[in-house]
Amino acid sequence: METDSFTDKLGHEVYVGDDIIYGHNLGRCAGLRIGRVLKIRMERDGIHNDLISWKITVQGVDDDWDHNEPSLCRKGTLQFPKRIMRVDTNTLPDNIQELLRNIK
Repeated sequence: METDSFTDKLGHEVYVGDDIIYGHNLGRCAGLRIGRVLKIRMERDGIHNDLISWKITVQGVDDDWDHNEPSLCRKGTLQFPKRIMRVDTNTLPDNIQELLRNIK
């Protein structure tokens, strides 16, 4: 079922269209990525009907390597709201804001 929002690690409500920072796998270590929330869903676990599974669709920006220009990643799905932090778009670097502005 689709929902309007979820609560992030800092206790802030996050809505579709908000910009976030989230953890991702960067080779053999963890990385941080900036992205925009496109869709928020909750699903009941098929085996344990009392467990909720989050499906948060995001479009991220790949800026992990200094020798590459930042670029949009393919859409992905996040499942752990407590590993996400909402960020004010105005605090992001201009080149990241420009990439996120083009997301439909």
